[in-house]
Amino acid sequence: MFSPPVSADPTGAAPVLGGALIGLSDRGSAVSCLHAPTASGSLLIAPLPGPTTAAATGATNAVGTTASGAGSTTAVAALPAARALGVDIDAGPVTIGGGAAALLSAPLGLDADCSTSENLELAGLTPGGVVPFAQLARNVEVLGAAIAADARGDVAAAWIESSGAQVEALDTLWIAIRTAGSSTRGPIRLAQERSPEGLSLGLGSVAVGIDGAGRALVTYTTDSEVFAETLDPDGSPGERQVIGPCNENCSVALGEAPNGRAVIAWNSQSGSTEPGSPLAVLASVRGADDAPFGARQVIDPGQLENGDLDGPQAAIAADGTAIVEWNNSVGTNEDPDSVVRAAIAPAGRGFGPIIALAANGNPGTIAVRPDGEALITWVAITQVNSTSGPVHAILVPPGDTVAPRGVTLSGASGDFPLAEFTADGTPLVAWEACVGNDAAVGVSTHRR
Repeated sequence: MFSPPVSADPTGAAPVLGGALIGLSDRGSAVSCLHAPTASGSLLIAPLPGPTTAAATGATNAVGTTASGAGSTTAVAALPAARALGVDIDAGPVTIGGGAAALLSAPLGLDADCSTSENLELAGLTPGGVVPFAQLARNVEVLGAAIAADARGDVAAAWIESSGAQVEALDTLWIAIRTAGSSTRGPIRLAQERSPEGLSLGLGSVAVGIDGAGRALVTYTTDSEVFAETLDPDGSPGERQVIGPCNENCSVALGEAPNGRAVIAWNSQSGSTEPGSPLAVLASVRGADDAPFGARQVIDPGQLENGDLDGPQAAIAADGTAIVEWNNSVGTNEDPDSVVRAAIAPAGRGFGPIIALAANGNPGTIAVRPDGEALITWVAITQVNSTSGPVHAILVPPGDTVAPRGVTLSGASGDFPLAEFTADGTPLVAWEACVGNDAAVGVSTHRR
């Protein structure tokens, strides 16, 4: 069973347990309401108790309380204000030796097309503050960004930037690789697409991974195809592979294990042409770092033409167990429900049957241990026009493709749960818990 939740400081925090950075918020990152309005511009972190102490904690409500032994909140890095618009975290953070790394942007203002231009920077986040690694782009519109790190502290950062007039913008995909303790290589241009207004969407989505040897893997979408490319630690690009089709609108996700096994998942839907198409969810798996991705598999063909466009989640274990989580619309176009689903592909096999997680909700993140045990999280939406609800998690044993029933981790309203296995293999879930204007981080570990 999972332990009763413990909570970090309600002013906003990124919990760390067993050396794993579980989540953080500056302004609008993945966990979005963990900071009070006055905390904008600071990266906060809360030291939490170890698994034994956490499991024994009697806290039952993660909102507005601080559990015994949770420790005080300390500022890890003060993000400097950049003009009146502040500093955003575009991607990350990811853990590296001695702290974390993130893609930071300093918004500069609105251009004639009402798009926000910004400077993009790869930076380290340490107890001493922000450590600039590299200025990646200046005065551009960032359409998407992704970051990943390996256990050695190597970092791969990829982003899509747009330049030129909005009626015919030029989208460019870049990647930069920073080897632990050395300078950053790049930016390296990987792809470029024009996006004439109303005719093409250019580059739509990007995800990145990095294996234990420092080789980076980038996957991205155009309005017609999904691509993948591997780069050596020195930044030398390999052969580009077409992973599968994109039917105009796509969001891509990537999971990569330290040994180079990888899974790419994406959703695909026609949104501006008539007739439209249901939201399909597809995936492809790579069995080794030097092997091509296998044949794509349609996991969910979709049902309604107005399917959800939230991106899927993907993860893979060192043994090759891959897992994908997503939501899709069912019911009627006039009154759809957003079902949460998952599917698991055991090592060397295709994805099993769809696992129904919630009749109406949002997927959280997922994690897979090296032995293939999976941790899946989600939020069940119980109120109309709400994005939060009871937080759920489930542990799936290695080799199982039909998950048993999940457990509710918090009776309070929560959003975007984060799944992680700590250094000692303990399953841990952290989530944003909000009631009114109060916010806290709820954390639960699994008691074996």
